[in-house]
Amino acid sequence: MVGRRMGVFAVACAAAFAGAVACGGDATSSGPATSGSPGGAGGGNVPGGGPPPPTPVPTTPGVWAEVSPPGGLDGFRVTDAFAVGTDDLFFAGSVFAPDGTSSSSHVLHWSHGLWTDELTLPPSTSGSSLARASVHGTGPGDVWAVSGDQIFHKDAQGWSRFANEDWRNHLTLPLPFLQQQVDLVRVRAGSASNVWVAATAHMLRWNGSAWTVYNLDTAEYPNQSASIGYNYYDFWFDGPNDVWIGATADQIGNTMDGGLAFHFNGTNFAPFPVNPGSAVYSVWRGGASLWLASLHLSFANGVTMTVPLQRLEGSTSEGVQVQGIGPNDSSPFFTTLWGRGANDLWASGDNVGHFDGQQWTLVTDAPPATRSGPLDSVVTGDAGSVWLTAPGPRFFRRVTAP
Repeated sequence: MVGRRMGVFAVACAAAFAGAVACGGDATSSGPATSGSPGGAGGGNVPGGGPPPPTPVPTTPGVWAEVSPPGGLDGFRVTDAFAVGTDDLFFAGSVFAPDGTSSSSHVLHWSHGLWTDELTLPPSTSGSSLARASVHGTGPGDVWAVSGDQIFHKDAQGWSRFANEDWRNHLTLPLPFLQQQVDLVRVRAGSASNVWVAATAHMLRWNGSAWTVYNLDTAEYPNQSASIGYNYYDFWFDGPNDVWIGATADQIGNTMDGGLAFHFNGTNFAPFPVNPGSAVYSVWRGGASLWLASLHLSFANGVTMTVPLQRLEGSTSEGVQVQGIGPNDSSPFFTTLWGRGANDLWASGDNVGHFDGQQWTLVTDAPPATRSGPLDSVVTGDAGSVWLTAPGPRFFRRVTAP
């Protein structure tokens, strides 16, 4: 399972839009914008003030080009990303020390050749080594970010700590297994009035005016045999009251816990088990198929294979193999999904895969840094390009059209 970290409660000030000077408090807004260019560090401000002009990035269709990151973020690891528009993307993640512990989380913004470190969140005091910052939104003036136990929102005035924290009053406490603080690991916005956050053993839903908190654990969990608790990792919206949730189950006394997808119809949650398997780390719709990134075992003709993906159609799920991976080969482990339609889907984790509408294949020309694991690569994209990230930080962009 992907580990959780426990965040610290911090007070932050409202921040102006990209490039503003941070005001006092524990969270800060962005530093200056820096240009991106392959093979070199982002530049500083040009003489006379203001950000440097964008540096052209190679745009040969079908070729991966490395985009240099903003400066001052050695050890940064992307854990989530999304595009708000063409050539306009957000990346969330944390800085990791050589010993594996994480410090501050950041939201980076790439816009038409310029980087901005838009938001800095303070480090956790829990000692966890796996920070899971997340970012998502519906447009340039409606972006959400979470890390630890903090929720931030960006509107037309810029980033600020989200004022309504009533969700804290509806958590089921104490948290399981001696965890002291809730950990927010994923945010997804279907609309300004339909925002979901995956928290420790909880799902938070913002309807535009109030929070609803869901906890699906059985009442006896974790103190009774066969009781079940859940963690949540991703959301997909087919409609306001048509939501899919990637999750994992922990049943006390069961050593073969599996991943599952919940479907929310506006009132109830229906589980769709994916067994035996691990957590469902990512969910993505491609036409009639709902794709689940979940490594699990597949049994066929007396052969046991590990397969990295599930396809869910209706109430039936099946494991999907990646072309070229034999029963004795190590299967890729995918944790992120992204796509532009039923015939163009991507998966990443410790390797990179692509679906062309007929079959999944490994992307053998993906940069080695994005397919060397463990579970470090994140895939995202926009209307004209695909992006892959790796720790470092390293960013790779592949233009898909002239």
